[in-house]
Amino acid sequence: MLYDNLSIHDDYLFSGSTKYNLALINELEHLEHKSRRKDLLVDDLAIFEFYQQRIAHSQPAGFIYTRAAFEQWRKKIEKKDADYLHLKQADLLKKDADHISDELYPAHIMSGELQLPLEYHFLPGHALDGVTVVFPLAVINQLDEAVFDWLVPGLIREKITLLLRALPKVIRKQLVPVPDTVTVFLEQKNYREGKLSEQLLDFLKGKLSYTLFNELEQQMGKDAHADFEIKVPEHLKMNFKIIDKEGHELDSSRNLSHLKQQWGEQALEQLDEAVDESIEREGILSWDFEALAQQQIIERHKMTMTLYPALQDMGDSVAIKLYDQEKSANYNHGQGIFRLLQLALNKELKQIQKQLPNIDKACLLYTPYGSCSDLKEDFIVGILLNAIRESVAKDAVGVITIH
Repeated sequence: MLYDNLSIHDDYLFSGSTKYNLALINELEHLEHKSRRKDLLVDDLAIFEFYQQRIAHSQPAGFIYTRAAFEQWRKKIEKKDADYLHLKQADLLKKDADHISDELYPAHIMSGELQLPLEYHFLPGHALDGVTVVFPLAVINQLDEAVFDWLVPGLIREKITLLLRALPKVIRKQLVPVPDTVTVFLEQKNYREGKLSEQLLDFLKGKLSYTLFNELEQQMGKDAHADFEIKVPEHLKMNFKIIDKEGHELDSSRNLSHLKQQWGEQALEQLDEAVDESIEREGILSWDFEALAQQQIIERHKMTMTLYPALQDMGDSVAIKLYDQEKSANYNHGQGIFRLLQLALNKELKQIQKQLPNIDKACLLYTPYGSCSDLKEDFIVGILLNAIRESVAKDAVGVITIH
């Protein structure tokens, strides 16, 4: 039996031990990909000997020479004992694989409330080598980049070890033995809390002298994350794969920021499709709608997504939009409230503009920087901004209060 020539999708394998054994082998090969080791599984000879022993115990001749004869014998023997030809992990593993646990190599990773599937590949030099997180386009803007710097628990030790060994020798000497230093770091820092580069720098600050740490910061420049990433091999950087509604790949990269820049707008366009009854509308001149919820929870691609309703300044009007990032929603909502108040208080603001105290003197002093009308407009903007500074209204009552 040469398993390399068989597939669990072959018609004649839809039942019986062969399909079971192939599935087990595939599962254990997946463990090899997770642990990045090719020495877990036994070779074909060991599998041959397993079958030879089973055949010898139940077949008078002791040998079977054709696949047809094997299938005939298999069906007969499995009627007596369905598990007679079932391989066990112990039959297939050369070494204990208990250390390759789901805790160290999980099937999913959490980013906020999103649970995203992971794929593992041990393919040195290949674009897929390492860990790949798979997600639909619609959620890309909600992904927290810092989470993925930490990879999975089973690989983070190797990543930190390589980062420390890539430091200048004068600094590295302060951290020997490096494996012990890595252990201390992992014990002191909460896994996936904050950016890995910032956590590592904070840890090194407590290990190095003031002079050495300053030297390290100067060498890294302003972007410590980018400096660290340069020193990390590709398989220790998370790979990101975007899929469409049918599960087909749209794009993949190890740089999530670049993917967000390229696909972020298209992800926003998909939000309307994700909401059965969208609250989005345009051409709003006054608060003539129900209070906006802080969040809107939807189910999409078997995932729970959190959207954030907010106003958006359209220049001569306001729109209600759904955002996939709370920070963007809050920023745009403040701009929307500003425009809504400006529209509602148009007459009053014009009157205030005419009655600004000492405006002529102020305009004279402002001459080198701009016109008097510009200055008056700045005063009005300042008045409105001051009014909404302490409140980001989400309902008509809030707007009336500011008014």
